[in-house]
Amino acid sequence: MKVKLIFIFLFPFLGFASSQIPELLIYKNDTIPIYNLIIEKYPSENKTNILGESQGQLFGLEFRGGSFNCWRGYQGVYKIENDSLFVVGMKPISGILDFEGSETGREIGENELLKNVFGSKLINGKIFVDWFSGNINIKNGDLMRWDGVFVRTFENEKSFLIKKGRIKDVFNAQNYIDLPNGINRRFDDNISDEIFKELGKIKWKNLHEYDCSENYEFTIGKNGKIREVQMAQYKSKEEIKEFWDRKEYNYCMKTIKNAVRNMQFDLIKSSGKNIEETVWLEIWVNEDGSTENRND
Repeated sequence: MKVKLIFIFLFPFLGFASSQIPELLIYKNDTIPIYNLIIEKYPSENKTNILGESQGQLFGLEFRGGSFNCWRGYQGVYKIENDSLFVVGMKPISGILDFEGSETGREIGENELLKNVFGSKLINGKIFVDWFSGNINIKNGDLMRWDGVFVRTFENEKSFLIKKGRIKDVFNAQNYIDLPNGINRRFDDNISDEIFKELGKIKWKNLHEYDCSENYEFTIGKNGKIREVQMAQYKSKEEIKEFWDRKEYNYCMKTIKNAVRNMQFDLIKSSGKNIEETVWLEIWVNEDGSTENRND
């Protein structure tokens, strides 16, 4: 039988994991929110000196103490002109002091911040984004995924494919494919509940010998089928060997996998490319063989 103690230490500010303001993109005559932190990828010691040292990461974002809704300390403004992407603004958020570290606490103005971060790269009030390659997406449909803090993906998006600052392609990305027999995976759907419906059908055996109550990870593959099941806290061979009887572990994993193997979900994409998704579900197996969903 497994026995494992887990100690969790939380920073006080984790309780303030508020939604972070997006960056802004000027495209044609519109100013549009985007969820790419392109300035963060700019490889410059000067950027660190001016914006301040990182106090670590929260949910994958740099925390500099700018404000609760803008940990990075600034809001970047970008513009697409012809076939190129530029930085045209950096709006300082409370917390950024002047670049010389003055004790006066003087806040930097937007133009001054651009000049001090990018130096000679600032030409005619803008900076060519030659350090960035990837996709920038703007909303063209309903919200599909949100990480609860910053990143948002929409069912339909206009996607700009960029290579070293140059726009190589612009296309409409359909990020949700509604299959005829697929299980819904839209934003408000609780995927773990759908998985639990199948687990609730299990006829558990060896209840007095084996206990499969555990937190499981289900990876839904690019084809919408569950391709992998793992125990969230016992992934390595060493952990499994230390905390589990092998026969008990094999029984639990085989039983769980068999229960979900025929599930088919709708497909989700990012920038038009199929992606995987991981879902967590904690179950409890009662002595009478019934199963409880501990996510509720």
